[in-house]
Amino acid sequence: MSRRAPTPPTNTKHRLRRHLRQVRPHVSGKWTVCIGKKLSKDGKKTRPKDWYFSGTEADANAMAEKVQKKWSFIVSHWKSLYRPRLVVEKSLFADQPHWPAPLSDSIGPSDAAVTEFIHENEFPSAEEISEAHAEVTLKGVFNLYKQELKIAVINADKGNTTSWTDEKNVRCAMGFFDDTMRLDALTETQVKNAKTRMLTKLARRTARNYLDAFKRMLLWFYNSDYGHGWQKPANFDKVFMVANAMRTNIEIPSIPELKTILVAADEWQRLHIMLALNCGMYQADIGRLTLSVVNIDEGYIFWDREKEPDNPFKIRHNLWPETLTLVKKFIQRPSRRKKMFDDYRGYGPTQIDCTALAFVDAGGNPLYRIRENGKAYDKIAKVWQKLNAKLKKADGPIHQFKNLRKATNQVLTDLLNNKIEGDDQGQLIAIQEISNAFLGHKTTQLVRLYETRGVKGFARLNKYLKEVGDELWRGKVFNWQL
Repeated sequence: MSRRAPTPPTNTKHRLRRHLRQVRPHVSGKWTVCIGKKLSKDGKKTRPKDWYFSGTEADANAMAEKVQKKWSFIVSHWKSLYRPRLVVEKSLFADQPHWPAPLSDSIGPSDAAVTEFIHENEFPSAEEISEAHAEVTLKGVFNLYKQELKIAVINADKGNTTSWTDEKNVRCAMGFFDDTMRLDALTETQVKNAKTRMLTKLARRTARNYLDAFKRMLLWFYNSDYGHGWQKPANFDKVFMVANAMRTNIEIPSIPELKTILVAADEWQRLHIMLALNCGMYQADIGRLTLSVVNIDEGYIFWDREKEPDNPFKIRHNLWPETLTLVKKFIQRPSRRKKMFDDYRGYGPTQIDCTALAFVDAGGNPLYRIRENGKAYDKIAKVWQKLNAKLKKADGPIHQFKNLRKATNQVLTDLLNNKIEGDDQGQLIAIQEISNAFLGHKTTQLVRLYETRGVKGFARLNKYLKEVGDELWRGKVFNWQL
């Protein structure tokens, strides 16, 4: 008895993967692959869509992969985005996913473009389209926006982490709105009420970041083809503004306070504090620092800032003797046995090897990572909280960990104010340039530094950074060594 051939699965993703395995040479000298459906010339039925690519087989597969992602987007959003408009236009294929007719011979629709079947004298009015999209909610717009951000990453329009941060901020903002609210119910008053709730629970700068991200999402929607017929809330730009979002009253630890903090700390706590003071690091920077960027023999760290994920520049910080002593004591010894963990910084987990990190806890686990739910797992913050509790009991100074680095920057600025006038009038003498180089900001100054001097351009920064260390030494900040 002959066996029946198995019925091919109907799962779209599986089908697309099967097509990609069939990339094959074509008589034209190109590569061909079949992905998705397109309308026939008479516009009354659909047929498989053929694609043709030049270059090597690897090039063809890479291009086919992009087409596949676009087709997946069309299929997954057909009912919510494409079908309503086609229903309004009385298209015969409102219920059948297919490539937009005007774009069927190109690489596919522009990212997040709604199908444009424009027939003479039959183009729907804005009111008709709005009625067809009557069920669009904030949650629906957010789901679309997430897809748009991921497509931007694929097309390298935005960095992985930048897009992920945008999505996270919008998700946080959505917690202050009713995500089932229909988009046409979003009014100026709704935004004001959400902003008021944010400001009662969040710092002004955080509230501004959330509202800015939420506003960007709405602008993307209104300006896209999806947004035909939708009206922005009244006073759209003004209602999203948060006044005085940049704090000017940040309490930076003084030299006497730094002395009290460091003398009270144990050596593990001092390591974190010294990396913040010496290299301008946050908790995430310390937690993700790798062995490959720490040069113990020559006493420097050449690293890229966690806070500036799209910054292409690394920053070189020469270590003060006190910092180097602590680094040597706690740096992880190289190991051949890998210990992997998932860090959800960006879209999807990033596999990181614990044995490649410079500093880990007593169990060999990471000090900092982002969990799948988007929240930070931060052991450095816990260490800092423990030290703050000790200082509070002794009536000592209480400061946020992130402001330690600003203490160094303040001393650096004061030193430059006193010395810059008589200094060499070459490149990189501006106070702001040195300050930004220490903080590792993505700025035009860093671009110029690398263009003109490369890594050697950090000599001026480290000259002044050494003087900061000397100033702290004179202020007896490092008295724990006595």
